[in-house]
Amino acid sequence: MTVQPENIFKGEDELKKTKVIGAGKYIPEKIVTSAELEEQMGFERLGVRKGTIKLLNGVNERHFASDEENTSDLAAKAGMQAIEMAGIDPEDIDLLIFASISQDFIEPATANAVQYKLGATNAKCFDVKNACNAFITSLEIANAYIASGNVETVLITSGEIMHNYIKWDYNDKDEICETNATLGFGDGGGAILLQASEDENVGMSTRFQTNGNYWDIGVIWGGGSMYMADPDKFTMKNVDPDMVQKNTMRAAKFYFDSMKKNDIDIDDVDLYITTQMGKYKIHQLADTLKIPHEKIVVQCDRFGNTAAASMPIALTRALESGELSLGSGQRVVMFGAANGLTFGYASFVL
Repeated sequence: MTVQPENIFKGEDELKKTKVIGAGKYIPEKIVTSAELEEQMGFERLGVRKGTIKLLNGVNERHFASDEENTSDLAAKAGMQAIEMAGIDPEDIDLLIFASISQDFIEPATANAVQYKLGATNAKCFDVKNACNAFITSLEIANAYIASGNVETVLITSGEIMHNYIKWDYNDKDEICETNATLGFGDGGGAILLQASEDENVGMSTRFQTNGNYWDIGVIWGGGSMYMADPDKFTMKNVDPDMVQKNTMRAAKFYFDSMKKNDIDIDDVDLYITTQMGKYKIHQLADTLKIPHEKIVVQCDRFGNTAAASMPIALTRALESGELSLGSGQRVVMFGAANGLTFGYASFVL
């Protein structure tokens, strides 16, 4: 007798909604100011004026992980806060995704180490890499898993130790100019906990766009098959300013079109969270889309660019401060931009 497989395709009315039930962050203790960074790198010796890092990236300070901390540690600590906020047990998690640029090792998935540290013994695990857009990419995957009915509860964690990709030994001004984007990097962990819901008032939508013509922009070459063990390749060079300006406008159009596609007006959103690419770039994006500055998160001045962990850190801070509340019906929109080149969009109602 032939056994017919279960029909995994559901009608729109049967799809489960995705609800945010918790979020978490972990910020390492060590604070490094931009002035201290400039002193360590010998800016004065090279004839680079004081305050250059803040001028370029708007970063006053950032946090660095200790030598004893790994990316899985940062992710697990953020994940535990999300679990505690939601009031569930780690064993309730069906799927655990680790979304980061940083990783503990090449193989296996760092998510496996996070699962072990959290005691999330029932969770299937995998890593997602998509530069700074790894978090939004993971939201899209988690939302699809939940909608299909395959899982009930998903934990997305991110642990970024980005100071590993900063170039510390400069020989001249030109080298600083080539890699100054890395001078805004900071370390941190973030997490979000999602659960299936039949509440019609919640839900999540995501959208992506990739332009592979720019695949070699902002590459960290070291560690891959091309430059496995070359220490000079474990940093990132700047992107051409003209290309940045051109694609900033493309990104703004993509974000605007994404909101329009989902019938969301600028004023419908309670908080906008973006990739923390720099204070001035975030304000430029806000001005282009006519978003009030007070509605868009800028935290890179205090924490630097924590890459894929930036968005869950920002969400957690907003929940902790009372700016956002779970179950409030408030709308959050996330705008992602990442090397490679990808634009990401996510919208959800708390």
